[in-house]
Amino acid sequence: MQSRAQRIGRAASDGRFGRSGDGVIVAWCVVGLLVNAVRVPPFKLLYYSAVLNGIISPPLLFVVTQIAGNREIMVKSVNSRVSSIAGYALCGFMSLALIGLLVLLGGPYYRKH
Repeated sequence: MQSRAQRIGRAASDGRFGRSGDGVIVAWCVVGLLVNAVRVPPFKLLYYSAVLNGIISPPLLFVVTQIAGNREIMVKSVNSRVSSIAGYALCGFMSLALIGLLVLLGGPYYRKH
């Protein structure tokens, strides 16, 4: 019996997922063209994308660590105990960094400007 990961891997190697990947690339190219047409300042956009990355990183790290430690999904490639601890520690550190970011963004300096 094949696991779900093996079925997905076989479908990807058959080329059944190729079109959706191309669509993602085309969509982001269109977004890039629109950003250029609207004349958004590039460094401001870079700053906000870094803030967005910091906000979504802790939940994504948690989900990836959960999946990597699940024997039913990963079959033989499951995380070791050390890798799982490191993943959860990194998730905790990123969560603390996110809390610090939100406190600083809500601080008195940002309310004045």
